[in-house]
Order: sequence, then structure tokens, then C-alpha cells
Amino acid sequence: MSEDCNPSDSDVKTVLEAHGLLPGGPLLEEALGLVSLYADRILQRLGDFPASVNKHKALLAILEEGLTQEGIIPNRDERKFQMPSDKK
Repeated sequence: MSEDCNPSDSDVKTVLEAHGLLPGGPLLEEALGLVSLYADRILQRLGDFPASVNKHKALLAILEEGLTQEGIIPNRDERKFQMPSDKK
């Protein structure tokens, strides 16, 4: 898998901003900590998608799902990023 599929601070901020959350201070630190903690799992999930899937879009959807499950993003029913359905 290419290096550009790794979750970055910018990706986390993009997801938080899409939900109207100001990505700064303790919220950002907590979100970045969770992403760092689960980085291997995130990369594993990205590897489940075929090469035809846009990995960056999949990454944003995975981050959104994880941050929602962890309670960082409060509205569990509102998705801004769609998980690609083109799995292997």
C-alpha cells in the first residue's frame, strides 16, 4: 500500500470540520490520539478494498466511522463520507 494512504492530521481535521466541529485543542488531540492508536487497523481496512477504489475517500469514511463510534462525532446517523461498496 502506498504511503499516501496513511491517515494524516489533515485528514482528521477534514472529517471533524465536515461535521461542524472546530478541529483544535483537546478535541483534536483526542481524535489524533485515537487515529494513531488504531492506525494499523485503519491501514488493514484500506487494504480490504481493490485498487479501483479511491483510497483517500475510503480513508475519510473509515476515520469518520471510527470517530463516530468513539463519540468524538456526536451524530451517529449523519454521514458526510460514503464507504466505498466496491470490496474485494
